[in-house]
Amino acid sequence: MSSGIELGVRLFKLIEKRVFAARFPPGRDLLRFLLSIILFCFVAAAFLGCQTKEDDQSQRKSKAKKNSKQVATYVGHQKCAECHSDIVETHLNSPHANTFATTKESEVAQRLCRKQIELDEVYGTYHYQCDEAGVTVSIPEKFGGKLFPLDYALGSGKHATTLITLMLDAQQETINVEHRLTWYAEDETWDITPGQENDFPTQPGDYFGHTFRQPNVDRCIGCHTTTVDVVGRKLENLYANVQCEACHGPGSLHVAAAERGDEDLHLFLKSRWSAEAQIKMCGECHRNPDSIEPDRLKRYPNSLVRFQPVGLLQSPCFLKSNGALSCTTCHDSHTGIESRSHEQQIQTCLSCHQDANQVHCPVSPAGNCIECHMPAIDLVKGLQFHDHWIRVRRDQYDSPTEARPQPSKSIGGEDDD
Repeated sequence: MSSGIELGVRLFKLIEKRVFAARFPPGRDLLRFLLSIILFCFVAAAFLGCQTKEDDQSQRKSKAKKNSKQVATYVGHQKCAECHSDIVETHLNSPHANTFATTKESEVAQRLCRKQIELDEVYGTYHYQCDEAGVTVSIPEKFGGKLFPLDYALGSGKHATTLITLMLDAQQETINVEHRLTWYAEDETWDITPGQENDFPTQPGDYFGHTFRQPNVDRCIGCHTTTVDVVGRKLENLYANVQCEACHGPGSLHVAAAERGDEDLHLFLKSRWSAEAQIKMCGECHRNPDSIEPDRLKRYPNSLVRFQPVGLLQSPCFLKSNGALSCTTCHDSHTGIESRSHEQQIQTCLSCHQDANQVHCPVSPAGNCIECHMPAIDLVKGLQFHDHWIRVRRDQYDSPTEARPQPSKSIGGEDDD
């Protein structure tokens, strides 16, 4: 500030010297004095105005720098809706925004009330009850009237919903028992949970489902919530469902910046990603290649098609897109997949493959892109997943001697299960 004042004084003296160097007629000293005063006020006002603007900018930058060192906290999608109401309203109807509930809150879980489901002679018959805490299950022929709690319902219900129970093992560590039965929306029935078809009970808890330990407990619950801390059997700091801040990060500093009137709000919020970074962010829950066993990744069995980023990151469409192809090229992250029609998806493919420099399909240049290069694979009851390893598939060749494209170096082999 002192250096600024010195600069102002020097400027005044320079102007006074230049302007008033000329001789004034006798008796005009008073005029010289008055003009000097007026000039000084003009220069001072202009300087102080600039200095105030610089101080204001400096204070904003100082606040921004200070806030950038602070730890952001979650504010909730309701706060986001104050500025982004249309996006939030749309998202609230999406599957992501309806992925987690207690069994008391879950309409699907409540369908089990007073229901009996016979499994087989090994597992017996499940008897379900509902109370103020939620849903419980018993197997009278195995454990008498002992009730096993079912705590939470995971899944949007669009395809399937699975129930889980948090418990403590002998070492007082948290375990997650994934219930043996899952709700399938396609035919509205309860059936064996994917991955448990060949399970055989060796201890009491196994009769109710498959047991997962850390870090899978955190990963399972974390991918169906925005934020949560698993502490024993409790969920602390729970922000249920996959809401805005699950992808964009905690929003408190972003909100504070907006309220200050900062110009660059992106400084405090994740909102810009490269295509690869975006795919890998989605892959934190939908799986990335580095989370798959190398041998399984190499074989690329059908079971991997449920992990879309694993396939997409290997696709020529991604590798040759110069960073243009990402998840949101085809999907609106704020809505469900049904928000875009089949025809719209085809047009997305053609928007690149109609270019003269791109490969043109010799079989069906204007349609059937998805059916041929991203076919839907049936995995388990009612669940289909499109294969996101976009390629000319080996099983499309009729002649065993016909030339076939070579697979990516990191993935190879026929679909084998």
